[in-house]
Amino acid sequence: MDEFKRQAYLSAMGIQLYYPRSALVGAKASPASHLASLVTPPPSAALTVDGEGAAPQRAPGNNEGIMLEPENEPGKEREREAESGGESQAGLKFELCYYKINAELAVIDEIPHHSGEKSHSHSLALLRAILLALGVDGKDCQFKPVTFSWPLAAALEMKSEPALEARKALLGFIKKRQEIDLFRNLLIFAGQIDEILMLAEGGEEARDYQFANCSYYVTITSSLRSMLAYPMLKRDTWHHLQPLRQRLAGLGE
Repeated sequence: MDEFKRQAYLSAMGIQLYYPRSALVGAKASPASHLASLVTPPPSAALTVDGEGAAPQRAPGNNEGIMLEPENEPGKEREREAESGGESQAGLKFELCYYKINAELAVIDEIPHHSGEKSHSHSLALLRAILLALGVDGKDCQFKPVTFSWPLAAALEMKSEPALEARKALLGFIKKRQEIDLFRNLLIFAGQIDEILMLAEGGEEARDYQFANCSYYVTITSSLRSMLAYPMLKRDTWHHLQPLRQRLAGLGE
């Protein structure tokens, strides 16, 4: 995962980022970073949402636009764990909200653990804005989610690698929902699960594809909370959504 996506996902989980302002004695040279691009936001992307979905304010006095965190705060330990791969050591964990929008489209949104109601309301506002941009009529959707969590049980014993087992379970969940709702397109706003769902086509990861022997398409892009934390992700998201947008537009012609 590159630095930009790592920052977006950590921020979506409520983990503040810390970077030292001075060089550490004896430390290795830092790798090239794209942090400079975070200082000045780019022109607004095609996807926008009212002030309710605005990005979090920067910390006062921080000219670099990076949120700093004192050494003695508890969140610092969580950040260290995430940066050192603590998440993979403890096991792959994620939570999903599934929404049936209409007969053509269903949505899965990956949410960070322990996210609050305010974050949920902002995510739904952004989701409605995205559906409007896609030309999808979601007025009949109640946005009552069907949830899916991984791991399925705390003491679950896995016969294969965690990512493989998670993929099998997630595909089983998707298959069951498709059999019930008969959607033709599934839009997935992903954080961790993009790495276990994206397929390789010609050596490249695919964000829009059709499963073999299936009648529906899958489109994968950044999670809603990541876009709220870093609005610059909306530009890439709009690019990811173009194949889906064209399919939906074709149905209306």
